Amino acid sequence: MTQSVRDIVRVLKMPCREHVVLLSRQIDAPLSQGERVGLRVHILYCGGCRRFAAHLRHLQTLGQTLYNQVEAEPGLPADVRAQLNARIAQVTKKN
Repeated sequence: MTQSVRDIVRVLKMPCREHVVLLSRQIDAPLSQGERVGLRVHILYCGGCRRFAAHLRHLQTLGQTLYNQVEAEPGLPADVRAQLNARIAQVTKKN
């Protein structure tokens, strides 16, 4: 059995609380091909995990929108803008 197939089987046997961990982890780092496929299959039949994934996507969108607004705001003090940019760069490096 290839590693991808083993990953798919392992992911499909996980309880939902572990799928939530994978959904969160994929924001920070790429999952293996087998983990991605297994997670997609699980989300197809699990409404709770599907809703959780939708909530995560919504939070990412809100964060991106907030970031864009902060960047476009001309009245933001330079030191605050620098601190925000430094923090965003720090978080981005982790991804």
